[in-house]
Amino acid sequence: MEIDIYSIVENEEVECKEAAGGLPKDLWETYSAFCNTNGGTILLGIKEKKGIFSVTGIENVDNILKDLWDNLNNPKKVSSNILNNSLIKIEEIDDKEIIVINVPKASRKERPVYIGENPFNESKHSGTYRRNHSGDYKCSNEEIKRMIADQLEESQDSIILDGFSMEDLNKDTIDSFRNRLRAVKPNHSYIS
Repeated sequence: MEIDIYSIVENEEVECKEAAGGLPKDLWETYSAFCNTNGGTILLGIKEKKGIFSVTGIENVDNILKDLWDNLNNPKKVSSNILNNSLIKIEEIDDKEIIVINVPKASRKERPVYIGENPFNESKHSGTYRRNHSGDYKCSNEEIKRMIADQLEESQDSIILDGFSMEDLNKDTIDSFRNRLRAVKPNHSYIS
């Protein structure tokens, strides 16, 4: 992966962290958020100040990696480790080493990925996070409950309910759905 320091932008899929004194405490919020949203890349050893990025590098990469793996595999720190060796790389920019962590989206059976031992924990640096734009935000209890419900072998959305027929559906709601679908996918089979 070739990283151009001058074109980096933090967004829903990229987060930079300085990591000068070790693993940043807020790394775990970003890890949880990326796992619970759409995945993303964490760049350790890059500092951001007012939208300007600079490479600070990492002095002792081996120590940072050991600390990262120790915490990823500690169920008291994070609920699930969905990373493997191929997702973490050491890159060199301007003669300085950085760590690139490619965090995949967790499967529905793995979510929620949370910090600490309780997905609903409200204390700082613990709980369940999601990613919006360039920020990591605590999930609401309803979002967490939905993720837990989706862990079932069969998703709630795929279960056919007995005792109901087409007459139980609201025609106005279906027509509204079809109109919105028609705007984005005019040839979709659900329109008919």
